[in-house]
This record gives sequence, C-alpha cells and structure tokens, in this order.
Amino acid sequence: MTPRTRGTYILRFLHIFAHSHMGFFSNIRRLFQDEVVTKDDINEYLSSMYLDSRPIDNPEKILLLYTCIGKRAEACTQVAFESHNAEGDLVEDDALVNLMRKPSNLQTKKEFIYQIVTDLSIFGSLKIQVVRHRRTVLAPEKVHLIALDQSKLTYPDFTYKNWVLDALPIKPVVYQEAGQSVNILPEAIILMYDDAPLKGTAYKGSSKAVAGKQLFSTSELRREADNVLTGKPGGMGILSQGASKDMGITVPLLDDEKKDLQKQFRRYGVSKSKFHAILSPTPKLWQPIAQPLKEWAFPEMNEWDYIMAANLFKIPKELLIKDATYENKQQALLDYYSGDPLSTMQSYADAMVRYFEWPNKITASFSHLPIMQAAEKKRVETAILKTTLAQSLKDLGHSEMADNVLNSIADGI
Repeated sequence: MTPRTRGTYILRFLHIFAHSHMGFFSNIRRLFQDEVVTKDDINEYLSSMYLDSRPIDNPEKILLLYTCIGKRAEACTQVAFESHNAEGDLVEDDALVNLMRKPSNLQTKKEFIYQIVTDLSIFGSLKIQVVRHRRTVLAPEKVHLIALDQSKLTYPDFTYKNWVLDALPIKPVVYQEAGQSVNILPEAIILMYDDAPLKGTAYKGSSKAVAGKQLFSTSELRREADNVLTGKPGGMGILSQGASKDMGITVPLLDDEKKDLQKQFRRYGVSKSKFHAILSPTPKLWQPIAQPLKEWAFPEMNEWDYIMAANLFKIPKELLIKDATYENKQQALLDYYSGDPLSTMQSYADAMVRYFEWPNKITASFSHLPIMQAAEKKRVETAILKTTLAQSLKDLGHSEMADNVLNSIADGI
C-alpha cells in the first residue's frame, strides 16, 4: 500500500467516524502502522463493532443486578449541572444545561438520567437520539433528547466496500418497535461509554452486567435453592419403602403408591396452602442426598455476592450490606457521591458539550445535597479550629507542631 493510498483511507475513516469515541482513532492508527493492510484486516476490525441486542436476559428480574443498578442510577439522578464561560464566570441561563434539565416533554431529568445510567450499566454504552424540531438548526433550545432502547437497534453492515470504498452515503442505524422501523443517521446520535471499550469499537462498550454475568447467575441459583429448601423441609432426598416389622423385609413401592406420594410431595411445604405432613399407609424410609439447610450458609454467601457486585459497580459495600453502622453508611455515601456518580455524570456532560460544540464548560456536582453541605460545613469548622490551634502553637514557640497541624488541613485530615 502506497503512502498516498494509505492516507486516503485514513481520511475517509475519520470523516465517517468523527462522531465516535476517541478510542476508535487509536485503533485506526494501530491498524495502519503495518506496511501492508489487507481487506481482511479491515473487515476483521469492523466486524468487532456489533453489539449484542441483549447482553443479559431479563436484567429487571435479577435481584442483585437490579439492586446495584438502582442504587447507582438513584445516586446519579441527584446531580446538578452548572455552566461556566471561558473566563470561569457562572452562566445562569445556559441553553445546554436547560436541555439536560428537561430533555423532552416525555421525561423529567430524573427519569431520563435513571434510564441512561441503567443503559450504561447493562449495555456498557449509551445512544441518545437528538431530535430536531422541524429541521431547525442544531441548537439545544431547538431539540429534544430520546434515550434509545438499545435492544431494538440494528447497526449497518460494516464491510470494507461500504465503509471504505463507498464511504458515502453513511448508512443509518435502524430502530425497530411494534413492527415499524425508523432510520437514524449516526450524526443524530450522542454516543457515550460506561467504561473505555476494551477493543475501542465504535458502538460497543464494556458492560458491567456482562462482566458480572456469572456472579448474578450464581446469586439467582442460590436464591432459588434457598426458596426451595426453605419451602420444602427435608430438602432433596430419596423416599423408599420401609421394612416390615413382622417380616423384616422391604417391599418395592407399587406404581400407584409412587404416584400418590409424588402428588403429596407437590403439595407438601411450610406455607398455609401446603400440606405440613405426608400420610402413608405403610412405613417409608427417607434418605437425604443434600447437606442440611444451615450448612448451605445462604445468608453469608448472599452477603458475599453483594460485596462482589458492589466492587464491580464501584459502590461502597456499606451501602449494600445490612451490618454496616449508620456512621459507616453516611461516610460511604459521602465517598460514593464523590466517586462513580460524579464521574459518570461528568462524562455525560462532556459528551453533550462535545456533540453540540458548546463554548461553555458544563460541570456535574452533588455539593447541593444536604449530606454534602453538612460535610463541607464540618470541614470548614474543623479547619478554622486547627488554624487557631496552629497559631497558638506558633505563639508558644512550637513552630514544627504548628506546621504539622496546618499540613493536616491541606491533606483533609
């Protein structure tokens, strides 16, 4: 491949995917570092851009996953957005911030953010459609936002011919629902990732739900086992004919006896609608084939599942486990608002700024929350006390101790 041909291909790729994540361009550079780039090389790279329509089945029915996503999304909905101009001055009436506060007439800010955080957690990426009003200019005050259901999106066929040789026109993404389809051009989609894509692909992110799929599956199996073993005292076992007292021998169960016992077992359990005993006209032997219920250690294992899921979703474990003290939960909540929810919402704000090429800087913040304000008030009061103490120590000639106290203020100790 000649340098001129190589440069032509690069320019066409950049033109097509200018709206996508910067990780894509790093892959483009790696792709063309070799002296020879074949058609198969590019097809193999582009084929990795497909996104599974449903990374994990029925996430709303998986308690552990639902709990983690709900905790994360609820925290993110508490965010506030502020706008500052190039000089750093606060902009009171910013059109982009107004759009983020009211994305459309169909959803409030809280509902919209809850949805996009859920999508980020399940799919690893987010696609927001920017809908213009009557083909007006692209401006925040003249559009509304729709968080697309990614399970209903179909992406164009990424082939060497379509995307390199015949670069234009760009094929649309197809949204299908209720037997109808709508074509959406990539330029009308705001793309955001939860975490950096492991392969730097244009549409596919790294999904936390997929990463923890085995964890969530095991958790559900354990809950089902807990439910069955709790509802059926005795657990799993083998029921056979008991020995006769007179003859000392065991007689095999007749087919009718087996059917009758199986019917009784189906209605045997601990709830009010169940039989609490099984009646048999002859002696029966019960041989357990599973360990006793208490040895399954369901409570301990369930708590361990929540700790592992908390690590996966970057949620402090104190917010999910029951044994944490109130003080620990409060401190964990403070740390959490300064962690994943803040970075996630700032990434959302940055994606909006990039798409609209907005001149102002949009900042995500949780400082308005009562718990954050109380912590800030306490920090300021402590700093004032330490400053007074440091001055007193200095007046008494203990300059080194005074410096240590002042350093503790700077370090936030």
